[in-house]
Amino acid sequence: MNLPVFKTHIRVVSHSQDKLTRETLGETLALSLSDLTENNELHGIKINFNGRRIEVIEELNTFKLTKKTKLDPNVNIVSTDEMSKLVLQMPNKELQCKYADELSVKSVLK
Repeated sequence: MNLPVFKTHIRVVSHSQDKLTRETLGETLALSLSDLTENNELHGIKINFNGRRIEVIEELNTFKLTKKTKLDPNVNIVSTDEMSKLVLQMPNKELQCKYADELSVKSVLK
C-alpha cells in the first residue's frame, strides 16, 4: 500500500556557548528519530556562512522558504506514518509554554 508523502525540510536550530553541548544537541535529535532510518535519516549540519544562517532563521520565523531552499533537490520525503511519529514526539503545549523563551528562535536574530 502506498501512503501519501510530504516533501519536507526538517530544521532544528540549537545553540550553546559550549561546543560539546552544541554538538550533543544535534546528535541527540538525530538519534531520537533513529526508527525512521529504514530509508530516511537525519544528519546534523552546521551552517558556517552567516548570510545563509540568517536566511535559515528567517525561513523558520516566517514559514516561507527562500528560492535557494525551494530549488534544493535534497528534500526529506516523509510518509503520513512517519509524520505522525514526528508529531507525537513533539513537546505538549504545557512544556512549550513553560520553556517559551528557550524555544524562541527570534531572539537569535537580535
